[in-house]
Amino acid sequence: GVTVSADRRHLAEAVRQLGDNAAKFSPPDVPIRVTSSSRDGHATIEVTDGGPGIPPERRTEVVARFANWRPEGYEDRTGVGLGLFICRGIVAEHGGELVIEDAPGGGTILRIRFPVEG
Repeated sequence: GVTVSADRRHLAEAVRQLGDNAAKFSPPDVPIRVTSSSRDGHATIEVTDGGPGIPPERRTEVVARFANWRPEGYEDRTGVGLGLFICRGIVAEHGGELVIEDAPGGGTILRIRFPVEG
């Protein structure tokens, strides 16, 4: 029962980018959790992984265009560094925000929040 004003294709792309990032930087046997909720006038989609995490001092860097930082043990992961940059742009164009936090017990929570219509 939650409605946000968003382009369906672009919203799906943003969520796909979060999932791809979580899969790329998590051990293969660790589940990735995707949840959605609504509160405080925002719809939220969270992707939580069990990877090494993103240190607070790197969080601005990893959402920048052509980000090339990789966590220790994941230096061999391929990519041009545009996934989270694209996600952040899509979310911002829809009036939302991308937030990066530590997951309880390790890993990362990538959270996108959009204002709820109505």
